Amino acid sequence: MARRQGSGAGCGCLTFLLVFVIGLAFCVWHFGLVDRLLYLVNVQQGASYLSEESEARIDAEERGLYVYEQLGEADRELYRIMLDAFQTRESRTYPEMSMDEVTRIRDLVLADHPELFYINGVSQLTTTNRDSGLVVDMTIEGQYAYSEDEIQQLQGSIDAAVADCLANTPDGDDYAKARYFYDYLANNTAYDHDAASATQAEPAEGEQQASAGQTIADVFVSNRAVCGGYARAYQYLLQQVGIQSVYITGNANGGRHAWCLAYLDGAYYYIDPTWGDPQFLGSEGEEVPDSNFVNYDYLCVTSSDIAHTHVLTVDFQVPECTSTADNYYVREGLVFDAPDGDRLGRLAEQAAAEGGNVQIRCADAAVYSELLDTVVSSGNLANYLPSNSYRYTHSDDFLTIAIFPN
Repeated sequence: MARRQGSGAGCGCLTFLLVFVIGLAFCVWHFGLVDRLLYLVNVQQGASYLSEESEARIDAEERGLYVYEQLGEADRELYRIMLDAFQTRESRTYPEMSMDEVTRIRDLVLADHPELFYINGVSQLTTTNRDSGLVVDMTIEGQYAYSEDEIQQLQGSIDAAVADCLANTPDGDDYAKARYFYDYLANNTAYDHDAASATQAEPAEGEQQASAGQTIADVFVSNRAVCGGYARAYQYLLQQVGIQSVYITGNANGGRHAWCLAYLDGAYYYIDPTWGDPQFLGSEGEEVPDSNFVNYDYLCVTSSDIAHTHVLTVDFQVPECTSTADNYYVREGLVFDAPDGDRLGRLAEQAAAEGGNVQIRCADAAVYSELLDTVVSSGNLANYLPSNSYRYTHSDDFLTIAIFPN
């Protein structure tokens, strides 16, 4: 009878395959490949970020906000995740990226959202596999200036102050509301010089510029702020009445500064509420406040106007502001096309009777020079005033003159 002889080759292949599978599984586990794969799937699908309901809700709420509207969908996704983390004060899984990129998204979110007064910065926590160095998880969360109870208390105080302000908002067009809020901040907020000094140091990585004086809480609760607080409070008030506004950062007078861009009556304008509340210095260098003076040079100005003194550093697109229709001097009929000393005298006389001041803008440099030289600096304007005396300031950049009857 014939016999068949077999070999052990089949068993050896199975053994090799088993060893290979075990080795592969060990490598996958040891080098964190499964965790890396799960993280990438979550990043791709957004599964660990926000629910579909939260995505849809936040997207609907952000429509119409200036920065959000400028972004592509990839940045919008990052923006929504970070905004949700800030609003809920919880951590959120985030795509792998540098801290600089995380900070960029933070700045985009905060440019639209002045109500996030409790945010000091953003923290990034990255988990990597020890052996492969692969990122297997990354989360972000806000850095908060206040406890939960403090946030609620401050929000209540903010709501009360804003309600009082809004109760007297005029029924006119966007310009009327914008001017009212500009006046309100100038008359109800003091510039905080101590906070200004504290903000000169560069912020640490992931943090904002020092928060002192920089938030709506500083304006509406303590009534003392620096440029960040003025600008965010102004933006917040405009948003309360449905006017689109965005927080703008840059440099002015050699230092960091903040102001606003707003869409009023069909056109974009720059508005700097901080410089609407100027501080005067006496002969000894002491501050001499004039509670009746609001500087209107920075109410609804063009890109060319703001460029005289301000340099933008924002990381999003801004429009070229060319309209002068809602500029203060245009709207109030205070533009001088000719060096009319009698007209300026009558305006100064009226200002004296009302206990106020008058500010005018000249249409060109020739009109400005003649009015300033032959009427104002010469003292001829005193002939129109009961006290026969006045003070004045002027701006060569804006071709404006302000008269203060004594």
